[in-house]
Amino acid sequence: MAQELEQEVRNQKSEYLSVEAFAKLLSISECTVRRMIAAEEIPAYRIRPGGRKFVIDVQQALGAMKTRKAC
Repeated sequence: MAQELEQEVRNQKSEYLSVEAFAKLLSISECTVRRMIAAEEIPAYRIRPGGRKFVIDVQQALGAMKTRKAC
């Protein structure tokens, strides 16, 4: 599963994804991704300072999720 996910990420043209695209990639809800961002479980960056929309660095987020599961 993890290897398939990494391969799919490599096939992506962008290193950064929106919350919606990241949720679709992982087959989870957007709400779950937003909760993970709020809990600082995955790193995300605001598109505009003080804005509500985020972009997610896919490699960093997957790395953070792996280390979180390993604990």
